[in-house]
Amino acid sequence: MQVVAIFCLFSAGLPLPEGKIRPGGYLVQQPVFQFGATIEIDDKWFNQIPENYVKHLLENEQAPYPDRPENDPNCLAVVGHYISLARMAQEAGKPIFDLRTADGAIGCHAAAVERAYKDFENMAKSIQQTCREEFVGCETGEVKHA
Repeated sequence: MQVVAIFCLFSAGLPLPEGKIRPGGYLVQQPVFQFGATIEIDDKWFNQIPENYVKHLLENEQAPYPDRPENDPNCLAVVGHYISLARMAQEAGKPIFDLRTADGAIGCHAAAVERAYKDFENMAKSIQQTCREEFVGCETGEVKHA
């Protein structure tokens, strides 16, 4: 909600609120695989993310850039696409990482649910770690900007 509000202020030409706003990293979703291979155009865009993030968001022109998001320290997480679980999760009204056998997650779908759970858990821990590095004392309630 805050990001949308800030973007609206920026695009309307209004001054942004003062403060130290900096990106903490980025999250990406894996390109879709079809018959054991990534779709070429998706893989091309996927591999351009680290360079474009550093150049355009961090405004740093120093090369070399990581060749893939998995090798980029700015990438907080790479999450699988889990296409096979999407419809099941919609019908169950649950997130993909919370599906159970009663929802139809059996066999290879159950294994995909476990991978999704681990992906999202790692993503949450990565975001939490990034926030802890930025704010000192957040566990005690005394938040001080690092």
